[in-house]
Amino acid sequence: FLFYMSKLFVMLNGFFCILICFMICNNFFLTEPPYFIKKLDPTAILKKGETTIFECKVTGTPEIKVAWFKNYREISIDEKCRMTFVDSVAILEIADVNLDDTGNYSCKAQNEAGSESCDIMVTVK
Repeated sequence: FLFYMSKLFVMLNGFFCILICFMICNNFFLTEPPYFIKKLDPTAILKKGETTIFECKVTGTPEIKVAWFKNYREISIDEKCRMTFVDSVAILEIADVNLDDTGNYSCKAQNEAGSESCDIMVTVK
């Protein structure tokens, strides 16, 4: 009887080790929705012709994807707008701002665990 119990114990231990390894490898324990450590300022007033940089910092697990929006439309990279996301810092750089750049900008961070966004209202004068 004791022999069979020890075999069962070894089998169960092996099963739990495999289960725990699987859970760790699949970020079961490390799932955290995005959370902004540093949000955008609520408002910004810019002068025509200047270059501006909006920056926020976000954390979360697993890997986060970031997108920038102006008036709820996703911004694409072009000669006027550059976007980076390095070391949890999301940056939007807008060159040569003009009156058309006035609007509500938002940074949306998203991963498998959820999403969050922060906004800034921009006025160009």
